[in-house]
Amino acid sequence: MSDVVTCECGQPFPVTTRDAGSTFVCHCGRDVRIPRVAYTPGSAPRDGENSANRPAIAILVVTFIVAAISATYSPGALFPVGLLMIVIGRVWLTALVFRELDLPNAMMVLLVPFMPTVFLFKRFDIAGLPFAYSVLGVFVAISGFDSL
Repeated sequence: MSDVVTCECGQPFPVTTRDAGSTFVCHCGRDVRIPRVAYTPGSAPRDGENSANRPAIAILVVTFIVAAISATYSPGALFPVGLLMIVIGRVWLTALVFRELDLPNAMMVLLVPFMPTVFLFKRFDIAGLPFAYSVLGVFVAISGFDSL
């Protein structure tokens, strides 16, 4: 990856990822520090940019509350709650796949049986939470199925 770092005097310097974390002297005499990690689309967010996970955490908390209430009043109600969690996790993963990939690759991830797992391992930073949510839905559905 090639990027440009600009000195305070305005002089641009092309840098690569190998230059990350180093410092060099500009022709004006100032030290120019190259950041260790440059933010690129699809990479891990910087500090303070993790607000995209807030809706996901809210979904998890609301589902946990609904599952706890349904288990209290009717253990058999956990089965449809678990199925709903599985569907929500799959739709969530689908939205992430379409956001990250172009259309032909996204369709391959969705239609080929083992490709969502490959996507999960390649992009665990974004696909881990929907996968965990779906797995939790499987356990909730199984626990509700026993009491039907």
